Amino acid sequence: GLDVGHPIQPEIYPKSAIKEDRAKAQRLVNHLRKGKGQLETDLRIRVDEQVKTMRIKATVIGEGDQKRVLGVDLDISDQLVAQRQIQETAENLQAVLDGSPAAIALLKTIRDPADGERITDFELAVGNRKLAEFFNRPLKELLGQSAGQFSQFLWDGQTLDIMRQVQQTGNARYDEQRVAVTGRWLAIATSRQDDGILMTALDITDLKTIQDQQQHWLSEVESSRQSVDTLGELRESLRHRSELLRSVSHDLRGNFGVISSALQLLSMADSEADRAQMMEMVLRNVRQATDMLTELLDYSRLEAGQEERTMGQFDVAPLFHELGQSLQPAASQQGLHVESAGPETLVIYGDRLHIHRMAQNLIINAIKYTHVGQITVNWGSNTEQAQWWFSVVDTGPGLDYQLVALMNANGEMENESTRAASQPRPVAPDKTASDWNGAGWTSLRGEGIGLRIVRQLARLLEARLVVTSEIGVGTQFVVHFPMRYD
Repeated sequence: GLDVGHPIQPEIYPKSAIKEDRAKAQRLVNHLRKGKGQLETDLRIRVDEQVKTMRIKATVIGEGDQKRVLGVDLDISDQLVAQRQIQETAENLQAVLDGSPAAIALLKTIRDPADGERITDFELAVGNRKLAEFFNRPLKELLGQSAGQFSQFLWDGQTLDIMRQVQQTGNARYDEQRVAVTGRWLAIATSRQDDGILMTALDITDLKTIQDQQQHWLSEVESSRQSVDTLGELRESLRHRSELLRSVSHDLRGNFGVISSALQLLSMADSEADRAQMMEMVLRNVRQATDMLTELLDYSRLEAGQEERTMGQFDVAPLFHELGQSLQPAASQQGLHVESAGPETLVIYGDRLHIHRMAQNLIINAIKYTHVGQITVNWGSNTEQAQWWFSVVDTGPGLDYQLVALMNANGEMENESTRAASQPRPVAPDKTASDWNGAGWTSLRGEGIGLRIVRQLARLLEARLVVTSEIGVGTQFVVHFPMRYD
């Protein structure tokens, strides 16, 4: 704020400094007046009602009349704000990574100084809480450790060679292996990320136990020469589960790849707007990955028979109203609206938590695959059959009839009473099958984890899931529950 040519005396520093920094400013004056050599300090000063931070570098040269001061004052206020923002962003990112049920590790490549092409090792640069829990050591102690420290939990003597191969070729790798040290099974996804590799590991011991049980049942069926149909069903079940695990692993690799890239780009962002965009990208992908992992763990518990039902009497109508309201923000991002329709009071006997999970999974699936129209949640009762039901109806692209037949084949086929109890399906305005051009339901050719969870919970609650669908019109999921349990 000074005019050009204005004479400067050292006393300007304590005069302009804020109260907390005046002692520091006085030490600066003493050095400039009587001291020798170099001095560097940060000083907060008040300029036009604003507080700015100055970094002052000064060198005192000579003595007496020959004494001179060479000084530079740098305004670092914006730099400090940016550093604080980056620090806060880094802390937020770490918190998000720590919320993942998978162990996450980003290892940077260590190269031979004499030969830049030769990889000598890898060093842990980024990790999360799950990684620290797995090794039973604080994350701070793990950061900076070489890949050799982790070899007994990975591929033993082949660990470094495998990491080199992934980094040099860029070919992603997926392994399922039993860790001898812990006796647990891990699903490990490894991919190249710039000059390093990203690894994610998920404990799949429960899933492996299920697969082993199914293989055992398969062997028993083959040895006893039971029906070919039963044998085929078991084989098909195993194939579906293997495809499911591979699909989820592929999606997780993609999500964590985006996360890693965004983390690296974050430090290179030129503006706060760019940093905010990178942050949003990371958060979105971590949320998606966490949702997938949570669903996978839920599914594994259901398959292993570890879920129990907690029954009680309650009014189910508020549950559906509240669920529709809570998922409306997600629907709004797709330009959709969630409608709720049913009696204001419907007292039933059942498991509140599991019913909530079933409805939530069906509504989320409907939102995910519907691009035009709305989602409708209906509920009601059929006193003649001593049943109550709820349905989730979308105006999405519809499902292939073969997939619908497969879903219904696992329960009872739809009958006239089912149709009577179900509400009519709404049709999206001005939408025909040709509008979808066959592209809308390509990702629905198989059942996702969410729908598998619904089917498993239906079995647990002695409920029946019925699906009806029409390409270009929409899909309706109806779940029928008994009013009473023996």
